Amino acid sequence: IALLDTGDGSMLEVFAKPGQEFASEGRWQHLALHVENVEDALQKALAAGAAPRMPVMVMDLDAHPRKITIQIAFVYGPDGEVVEFIKQLVKKI
Repeated sequence: IALLDTGDGSMLEVFAKPGQEFASEGRWQHLALHVENVEDALQKALAAGAAPRMPVMVMDLDAHPRKITIQIAFVYGPDGEVVEFIKQLVKKI
């Protein structure tokens, strides 16, 4: 996993899974959207008709150049693409 800073506070997450093929018809297979509130974004997407894929959870990413903790949730978009809502969390020391 590599997180690329776009210069405006946004991040582009790039990753590959061994053995995974490209999506058919050139569509996005996975789109991650930075949001301020993951739970609210998930509920709004579900209310608009998105199909649920994964509830809200917190996980550590082995990202580069440093590991980060994120809160995420996933839905299926209208063309079957996976849409991720993501927020980077700040760990308290």
